[in-house]
Amino acid sequence: MPLYICFCPDESGAFEKRVAARGEHLALGQKDRAAGRTVFGRAFLDDTVAHHTDRAPPAVPEGHLSPATRGSTMIYRYATLEEAWKRLKSDPYWVQGVWDKGKVTINELAYGPSDETLKMA
Repeated sequence: MPLYICFCPDESGAFEKRVAARGEHLALGQKDRAAGRTVFGRAFLDDTVAHHTDRAPPAVPEGHLSPATRGSTMIYRYATLEEAWKRLKSDPYWVQGVWDKGKVTINELAYGPSDETLKMA
């Protein structure tokens, strides 16, 4: 089954919306992971806090979001691009206006021989 990578930058100033919707977003992701639909999902950070050789990112308590969070990226496993878009548009971050809908992209990944067994923690 094809894999799709989703790039979902946040709306400017959406951090509080992200915090409010996070529980629902994570619960849906866990449900999808259990069903084999979400292969990977992670927030991405502003470059000002990214790991660099000259500095470490600021410490953020476990289970909390960095205020430098700027979006999400996921890898989905669906039969069609339309199904991947349908899933993305049902996500609480989409519905509650966290992601900048005009900048969200989904692209099919090139096939690799391990795609059907790909599992990422």
